[in-house]
Amino acid sequence: LNASVAEPGMTRTLRLRWEDRKDNRKASSLGPFDLIVGADLLTDGSACDGLRRSIRWLLQGKAEVILAERNLQGLASSCATDMREDGWQVLESAKTKPRIDALVNGEAGSEALQPERIITHFMRIS
Repeated sequence: LNASVAEPGMTRTLRLRWEDRKDNRKASSLGPFDLIVGADLLTDGSACDGLRRSIRWLLQGKAEVILAERNLQGLASSCATDMREDGWQVLESAKTKPRIDALVNGEAGSEALQPERIITHFMRIS
């Protein structure tokens, strides 16, 4: 959301591939933004670097980023630490789902469901 546009409250979506400079230039020309919302963006170690770079280009002042991530291999937690080192304020909250009893390929218990994929990691970056 960009409160300084002629139509405050207008919402617009845009495909933004962190590693694509053309996407970043296009997004930057539409901003700066007050709020960026995303989910499942941190899928590998390099994704955090691109996210951090893009946030620096797209946000100003009291802007915020709200993310809902699966903390795969600790990537979301690690990225939050990197963002703090960059000077951002980062609030984190992790929510685990209740135990699931199931059979997956004949295996019993939630271990077969890859429990690291069940943890939702919320981040608020400002």
